[in-house]
Amino acid sequence: MRAFVDTELWSFAKKRPVRHRFKSDEEFNLAMEIHRRAVEFFRRYSHPSTFTSPTIS
Repeated sequence: MRAFVDTELWSFAKKRPVRHRFKSDEEFNLAMEIHRRAVEFFRRYSHPSTFTSPTIS
């Protein structure tokens, strides 16, 4: 079965937050938690061979 994944969720999983781009530790920690959850989502619900970059047709 194939499914479309929201590109925002995809970008959260693929891009690990960089500390110096955030104004506070609180913002950075929130971004890291979102990143962690997005990665976990893909690990749990997708087959490893499907974890590739999205294509635009």
